Amino acid sequence: SHERAFVKTVLARRSNLWLFRTNQRKSCGDFIAIDMSPSRRLDRRAYVMELKMGDPLVTGGNRLQCAQHRVAVGELIARDVLATGSPVELLYGDGEAVLPHLGG
Repeated sequence: SHERAFVKTVLARRSNLWLFRTNQRKSCGDFIAIDMSPSRRLDRRAYVMELKMGDPLVTGGNRLQCAQHRVAVGELIARDVLATGSPVELLYGDGEAVLPHLGG
């Protein structure tokens, strides 16, 4: 699927990103990518992504597909991947449009 191709591309191009699949029934987006480059959890950026084939990149906003993204981010905080206050960015669009925003 297009999502599998996106995951393979992200992981091949950006070794600093950890990629998490979210619960598709919980309105948390499709994936959360965490930039693990910073050693401090507070400085790690999370990208909540909702992939939509053919759509241009849109950042921000809180669409229905990501309405509960804070729950998923909270799980990553509880697992010491992120800290309360880590920057979180919402991304919507086609995988090919999202990749450059992730630096890939």
